[in-house]
Amino acid sequence: EITAGTSPVSPFMPGDVNSDGAVTLGDAILCMKIITGLSPDVRVNAGNDVDHDGRIGFEELFFILRRTAD
Repeated sequence: EITAGTSPVSPFMPGDVNSDGAVTLGDAILCMKIITGLSPDVRVNAGNDVDHDGRIGFEELFFILRRTAD
C-alpha cells in the first residue's frame, strides 16, 4: 500500500498511478505490484487514487482495468 505524501503531485488524473499522463495497463501492473507488496520500480502518485483515500489498492486496479477495457 502506498499512501499520498508530500512529494510533488501532477494534476489529478484518477488511475494514473505512474503520472505519465495516461491511464494504461502499466498503471494496472503497478497497482498489482503495490497490492502484492512488491516495491514499485517507478515513482507512484498516490494522489491519483480513484476513491480519494490517499492509497493505491484494489479500487484503483478495478477502475484502471475497466477504463482500459473500453
